[in-house]
Amino acid sequence: EGEYTYRCILTNDYESSTREIVEFYNLRGGKERIFDDMNNGFGWDRLPKSFMAENTVFLLLTALIRNFYKAIIHRLDVKRFGLNATSRIKA
Repeated sequence: EGEYTYRCILTNDYESSTREIVEFYNLRGGKERIFDDMNNGFGWDRLPKSFMAENTVFLLLTALIRNFYKAIIHRLDVKRFGLNATSRIKA
């Protein structure tokens, strides 16, 4: 009891207020979940090609596929198909 947890955010943004910087930083949490989903469910953990241009196409297409998948899952009666809203695709 009486303990504190100290945190700091390093930035080179001298124009935003402290509140704006903290709010912007806190938005990262939602993005980290998306990257986790992309890495574990859509193959972003191992890029298939050696060249940046080819991997860029792969990343863009799989991001689009994820958006379609999430939209379909959102609209679908998932329980009827034995899925839930957090179901992942695995190859």
